[in-house]
Amino acid sequence: AHNFPLDLASVEAPSRNG
Repeated sequence: AHNFPLDLASVEAPSRNG
């Protein structure tokens, strides 16, 4: 949801973010 490309992965796998 941010400007970072890594955020894209978080959208697909939010569980990985936290």
